[in-house]
Amino acid sequence: MSVGYFRAFQTDPAHGDDTLRPGITTRDFLEPYRLDEELRTLVLRGTATVELVTRSRFAYLIASNGGAYSYLDMDAYQPARNSKV
Repeated sequence: MSVGYFRAFQTDPAHGDDTLRPGITTRDFLEPYRLDEELRTLVLRGTATVELVTRSRFAYLIASNGGAYSYLDMDAYQPARNSKV
């Protein structure tokens, strides 16, 4: 019990005392966990939308510049240029 949401509610975790401080209930550390889970879900939902739009736009650009399967043609690619090499 020395990591995670419990740590802020422990007596002295830095020195090995992992017991919960007096008066602490499971709700005290489960509520921040629940809120963190909600925030993570919102962020992932937003990034999923951005990823979908970006992927769709990329597919559209590829298809409009050489056809739906142009990515399979090795001649459609240019060698990578790396100034550090």
